[in-house]
Amino acid sequence: MTHEIISVLLERRRGKKIKAKGAYRDAVASSQSRVVICLGLKWECMTLIVPLPWCKRPWALPFLIILSPSKKSDEAAGKRHKTSIDWTIQMVRCVSRWLKRKTWILVGDGAYACMGLAKACINSGATLISRLRLDAQLYEAPMIKKKAS
Repeated sequence: MTHEIISVLLERRRGKKIKAKGAYRDAVASSQSRVVICLGLKWECMTLIVPLPWCKRPWALPFLIILSPSKKSDEAAGKRHKTSIDWTIQMVRCVSRWLKRKTWILVGDGAYACMGLAKACINSGATLISRLRLDAQLYEAPMIKKKAS
C-alpha cells in the first residue's frame, strides 16, 4: 500500500510574460492574524512518502506536479477553469491508472475535505485522509457497500 500526499506550492512570479499567474495566499509568510497575498504560480504537487535508510523520518518525494492556473488567466486564454480540487481529482485518476487500481492512500489538509474528491477516490480505489470540515456532523459510521460479484 502506498501513501501519497497532495500539497499546494506557490511560486512567486511577476511580470507580463508570466501567463498563468494569480494572487494567492502565501502559507509560508501568513499567520493566523495576518494574511499575506502574493502574485505567482500555484502548483498542485503529489509526493510519495518513502522511508530512507539514512534518515529517521520518512521523506516526501515529489513525482507528479501540475500547474493550476488562476481563473483570470484561464478566462484570458479562453480555457475552462479547473479548481484545485478538479486538478486533484485528475491526478488521483492518473495515479490509480498507473497503479492498476491497487489501493493507495491520499493525505491532504482541510482544503481537500470535499465530497467530489472523496467520491473520485472511492471510484479510483484510493483512500482519502483529510481533516473534517468544522460544520461536519457525524451520527454513525458509514455503511459498507458489498461489491456485486
